[in-house]
Amino acid sequence: MVRAPTPTLKAYPMIGVIKLNDLICSAFGHSPNDRIAVGLRDFPQFRDARLVAEVQRLHDIANQFTASETFGVRRWEGIYIDVPREDITTLTSMYPDDEREDLDALISDQYSAPSYLLQFTLVRDGDIFSIRSESPYFAVLFDLAKQTFLVPPRVIAHDLSEEFRTITSEITSALQSTLEEALTNPDGYSARVRRNLPYENRIGRIRRADAIEAGLIEPTSLSAKQVAQFLKIAPTLVQKHPRNLSRDDYLQAVHVALGGIGKACEGDPLTKSYRDNADGRDGGMLRLAPQSKDDFYRWLTSRDWQGQHPFEIVRGFHSHTAIRLYATPHREEEKIELRLCGAWEGVAEKTVLMALALHEAGIPVTLSDLDFHKARVLGEDWLLVSSSSGFAGEDWQDATFDNFSGIVGAQISYWELAEHSTALQRVAWNEPVIIQPLAK
Repeated sequence: MVRAPTPTLKAYPMIGVIKLNDLICSAFGHSPNDRIAVGLRDFPQFRDARLVAEVQRLHDIANQFTASETFGVRRWEGIYIDVPREDITTLTSMYPDDEREDLDALISDQYSAPSYLLQFTLVRDGDIFSIRSESPYFAVLFDLAKQTFLVPPRVIAHDLSEEFRTITSEITSALQSTLEEALTNPDGYSARVRRNLPYENRIGRIRRADAIEAGLIEPTSLSAKQVAQFLKIAPTLVQKHPRNLSRDDYLQAVHVALGGIGKACEGDPLTKSYRDNADGRDGGMLRLAPQSKDDFYRWLTSRDWQGQHPFEIVRGFHSHTAIRLYATPHREEEKIELRLCGAWEGVAEKTVLMALALHEAGIPVTLSDLDFHKARVLGEDWLLVSSSSGFAGEDWQDATFDNFSGIVGAQISYWELAEHSTALQRVAWNEPVIIQPLAK
């Protein structure tokens, strides 16, 4: 089987991409006002029929591969070109000292492949065909119908036409070679990507207990006694307990829950604990008759509080970062169930403490995401590992790991993990996205 030659960018080092990053790419793809259509007839410096033909050929080759499509936008992912390690060395030397350390990890002993696989994505949105890479950032937009490049005005001002032509031609040619290789020998291409793609370009998962052992995150603040008690009462937290409740019955539950995390206002009216911690949009609940069960149920089943956040008892900066104590009506019985929700990394332990306080006070409550909370207190839940750190959103989780639930709030940067070889060996890495030829 014929194998296409390995494409490289040695003829035009990655320095050119960095220059694009500094002078061009920030204006690409943001607002139509940030770019203008550069016609080949109007600007002689862009009159390059060969470059136009290369971009169109790249698009034609890409059409022979499967692609994801959303709202008419087609994306080809899993395209990797080889960049020699010496070019990566040149690239890292151009970065400031505070950024160079991360980039130097690309060529450390943990990654010994002779070249670095740089990931590209091709996107077709209507007649606009774009070539993009995120690390380092590179973007070219091309109008297939008009055969024009969409270029920021300052490209003309800085007279970067020759750099634009050279870099675009170099990368387009390398991508063509890569796609032709994948068409000719898809198994070989896939094996090479799986073998050589560095971990910092992948996404993985690690058990919380392993991350704690490596010192990457803090251990739980819950005591062993609290953990044991929570696991003991867990079966009661999945049961539904509908009851007749008044407004003050609900606020008393809120007061107890807040007391579990040291937020209750002792000796003050119940409304003060609620006001001091809740979102503030009570939807008229605080104006209800305090002891009337009928008033509370009638308000709960009305539209009076729609669009408000009366059950957000600990406010958050985003919907998933709050703690909620829902009053859920059971219309058949005309009763109300209390349901506690708070699974984000920053509030999960507080939610467990609230559940313990409510149980100790004899107030029945259902706890959402119970299996996650049980796994978390035991260190058996999973954390996301990626090239950045912070909150892992649910949409990202679903797209990252099929049939995998458990990454709810936290992720760890690969760069932190790379310093702990034992923990790194315990990461379960996902399979990289690899472009697939269309079935004949």
